Amino acid sequence: MIEYILENFRYEDGNLYRTVKRGNQKIGTKAGWLTECNGRPYWKVGVNKKTMYVHHVIYLIHHGQLPKYIDHIDGNSTNNRIENLRAATQSQNAGNSIMSKNNTSGYKGVTFRKDTKKWKAAVMVNRKHISLGSYLTKEEAYAAYVAGSQKYFGEFARAEKA
Repeated sequence: MIEYILENFRYEDGNLYRTVKRGNQKIGTKAGWLTECNGRPYWKVGVNKKTMYVHHVIYLIHHGQLPKYIDHIDGNSTNNRIENLRAATQSQNAGNSIMSKNNTSGYKGVTFRKDTKKWKAAVMVNRKHISLGSYLTKEEAYAAYVAGSQKYFGEFARAEKA
């Protein structure tokens, strides 16, 4: 697969360009298409009759191997510059994810518990829910989330508020 990629694409500034004519796509044209996956935009490209994420192809070109997960450091799923891509575990990748569109607290990792009338902070690590405590204010819960995120995700921690 790597041989095919190296023969058919070149990398430049976060994009792939064709080095071989394919169908109606000429040499030098930008390769791939923008699609949505899990509610986020991603670039994909056809590689030897298979569909691949462009960020996977770019990582493979530069590192010669493909980790199970690749993290976009800045959280922008369409920024495929090699300096924005790093190998990650699923947990690290989730730790660096952006705040969900469904978030109602305005703070990543913070939810309101109607039964206790308190704000709860939590992280998900290796598919396990880890509670970081319950608090009277969402700001206190967010501070706990920030500390917990740093503890569990280190350089992959992304703490956001709306």
